[in-house]
Amino acid sequence: MSASESSQLTKMMKAVVEEGTGYKLSGKNYSVAGKTGTAEVVGRGNNAWFVGFAPADDPKIAICVLVEDAGTASSEAVPIAGEILDVDGICGGYNLQWAWSSGWIAGREAADVTN
Repeated sequence: MSASESSQLTKMMKAVVEEGTGYKLSGKNYSVAGKTGTAEVVGRGNNAWFVGFAPADDPKIAICVLVEDAGTASSEAVPIAGEILDVDGICGGYNLQWAWSSGWIAGREAADVTN
């Protein structure tokens, strides 16, 4: 792939986040380039996915999220990608809500307590 082709592809992937189905990743303090997809699976729910990289202009992390038996990519995979990218220090720093929630779930499971 040439540098020109790479630049054009990055531009299109940034547009997916800024103007399209990856819009839930826009407005962050870092830019994301990505592509969403929703695959119909006969006899089951959809498979929703997001693949991308950040920061878009100087990538430090690549990400792929696949959620089986889900809704659409923008409602399922994109928010998960955002949580993962927010945790990564290069992109967004430490997400305290994610840390608290995952710690609470892990502690509950370790204690084998159910609500």
